[in-house]
Amino acid sequence: MSKQSILKNNETAGPVDLVILSGQSNMGGYRSNLGKILPARRACLGASIWHNKVWAPLEVGSGYQKYGAGPEVGFARAWTKTTGKPLHIVKVCKGGASIWREYHPHLPGRKFSELLRETSDALTSQPHRLVGLAWFQGEEDAKRFEWAEAYQQRFSEFLEIFRVKLGVCRLPVVCAELSTTNPKFPYIAPVNAAFKAMKAENVSMIKTADFPKPDGVHFTYRGLFELGRRAANSLYQQQR
Repeated sequence: MSKQSILKNNETAGPVDLVILSGQSNMGGYRSNLGKILPARRACLGASIWHNKVWAPLEVGSGYQKYGAGPEVGFARAWTKTTGKPLHIVKVCKGGASIWREYHPHLPGRKFSELLRETSDALTSQPHRLVGLAWFQGEEDAKRFEWAEAYQQRFSEFLEIFRVKLGVCRLPVVCAELSTTNPKFPYIAPVNAAFKAMKAENVSMIKTADFPKPDGVHFTYRGLFELGRRAANSLYQQQR
């Protein structure tokens, strides 16, 4: 599919594919350095991101987040290449956010409220086809054993309420394996086990252990780009 074809598709009146990206610091691209990102990996023709209540062309460093870049361009490149269709992205994340606090569905004014509000506003801006949620979170909950042990129950509740609010009861979800080697997060195994156990809830998990992590936690932009690509491929398979 040529760039011209994707642009032509982007101008049609049909529903546009929309993906939600959410999580904590790796979703935000904490270790990415804008000055070192190659021009070929800075943008995606045919993809837009929701920012300040409008759709803006997807290009890192364009102001849709304060610093750095996450896996969004890698995701968009893979999705538009595979489908030949334009893509819209809603991205809400926060470093150090947990499932039991910031993303708790019963705590108003936190990240869950923002995620639901931004997604709902984006969906109603024009016709869309909601293709899934890419969820890169869990390290914060891996700090303590009791938080990690409760992760499956909490994430399942999060998804149930989020799906009901959006009216998509089987919304596909892809999660990123926790592969940190930092001793601050000793209980990643129960969180990864939770992701694997939720396959029946239309949840998949992608591997990340092969990505470079200079501080033992955060991926370089090269890893983030590949993370986005793997997430797109996984969600695409879940559509079939």
